[in-house]
Amino acid sequence: MESNGSINTPLAPLGQETKNGEKIIQCAKCKYRFLKAPRCPECGQLVLYKEKWNKPKLNSYEEWQQTCSIIGANPKDVVNFLKTMLEKEHFDYHVGSTDMSLDYKIPGRSTKLQLFMFFGGNSRCGAFQPSSYYNYAKNHGIGETVINEFLENMKPYLSAKQKNKPYKRIEGYYFVDYSTLVEKAIEIEGLFEWLDQKLIR
Repeated sequence: MESNGSINTPLAPLGQETKNGEKIIQCAKCKYRFLKAPRCPECGQLVLYKEKWNKPKLNSYEEWQQTCSIIGANPKDVVNFLKTMLEKEHFDYHVGSTDMSLDYKIPGRSTKLQLFMFFGGNSRCGAFQPSSYYNYAKNHGIGETVINEFLENMKPYLSAKQKNKPYKRIEGYYFVDYSTLVEKAIEIEGLFEWLDQKLIR
C-alpha cells in the first residue's frame, strides 16, 4: 500500500457519469465508484475535479486585469468599476486563480457578501447569485424585502439571454455583460450604494 501522504496529491477521476441526477465518480487510485465527494471513501484519495483549483491565487485586481481576456469591454474599464466601489466604505474584494469578486462587509460582522463575480479567462460577462443575497440576509437578520427590491432593480442590466426570464437559474449565476457594466457603471454603482444603506440599518 502506498504511503498515506500520496493520497493528498489530487488525481483526476478515471471517469464521471450521472445516474438519477447524481454524479458518480471512479477513483483513479483504487477504481472504486462513489457519489461525488472531495475524497474517495474507499482509499481516501483526494480528487481533482478542475485543473484551475490547483492554480495559484492571483494577488490583486491588477493581476486579474493582466491575465483575463474580456470580451465586449476594456479590462481597464471593468477594473475601474471595481476601484470606484472600493473607494466606498464597507466594500472589499478578493481574487482567486482566475476570478475576482466584489464583496460587502457589514461592520462588526465576520462574514462577507459576494456582491458580484468578475470571471477570468475569455468572458463577456460577470455575475451575481440571488441565493447568496438571501442567505446573507437570513444569517444576519435582514429582511428579504430589501433583497427583493435590489434584485428587481438589477433586472434591466441582465444579459440578453436572461432579459425575458429574469433570475432563471443558469449554472447558479445571473449574468451582466461587461459592456453593460461599463456603459451603465454609474447606475449600477448607485444600486450597490443603495443596498449598502439598507443593509447597515
